[in-house]
Amino acid sequence: MSGFYDGGNGDQMQQQPYFVPDYSNNNNNNISNSNNNNNEGIPFNINEQLLTSAAGMFTQQYAQPHLNTVHNMTQQLNGKLKYYFNVDHQYVKKKILLLLFPFTQKDWYRGVKEGKVAPPTEDKLAYDLYIPLMALITYILTMGYILGATGKFTPDELGIMFSSTFGFLVFEFLVTKAAAFVLAVSSPIYELIALITYKYVSILVVLFAVIFTRSEIAFYVSCGWVSLALAYFVFKSVSSYESSKAKLFAVIVAVVQVCLIVLFSISSLTLITTA
Repeated sequence: MSGFYDGGNGDQMQQQPYFVPDYSNNNNNNISNSNNNNNEGIPFNINEQLLTSAAGMFTQQYAQPHLNTVHNMTQQLNGKLKYYFNVDHQYVKKKILLLLFPFTQKDWYRGVKEGKVAPPTEDKLAYDLYIPLMALITYILTMGYILGATGKFTPDELGIMFSSTFGFLVFEFLVTKAAAFVLAVSSPIYELIALITYKYVSILVVLFAVIFTRSEIAFYVSCGWVSLALAYFVFKSVSSYESSKAKLFAVIVAVVQVCLIVLFSISSLTLITTA
């Protein structure tokens, strides 16, 4: 019942008419607004559900397989890199001795464990990326020292040395990979990178010999020895398993490595001329 009671007598109640508000327009407006809101909300919810469903179907049918492929490739890449960095102190010592004195090694066949090639920690003939990386960094720092000893060092020169060394290594890898492809020789990427980067160990021996002795004789003796040692190592490592084409590839790589050792080591002769 609409109205209100003011607490007076009955006459007053009769004299004062009841207030009856008109709800007809408001009710119609409210109903109309409610219907409009419902009509607007229904297609929005349907569209949202359709979009969500379509996105889920697309992800499941098209995107998910590609994401799984990328994930598997990443896992495989990490696994391969872990293999080439799976080294210890004993392996590093044996491998450096093998690079410098390979003539005493009789057996050049890689070790096998559970049907796969043995990791570096269990086979000194295995390729690794730890020694090449450390040798490359040490080479750049040593060249920085030589530049400083000859009064030519600047921070820019060290940056140029790093960029040029890395760029030349990439170029050398591409050329060597192309040669392996032409000769149909198996050449896994990481092992090929290791093979052409081991020369920095030999170059460091020459640089240190010149730095500590400042002798031209020390340069020629050390350069001649490490060149022959690395050439023998490369040839025996590459040609142990495969055909005559592999032996030809091994000879080409060995000769190129010797030439690069001599070329990169010549810069150390500036210490002798300025001494």
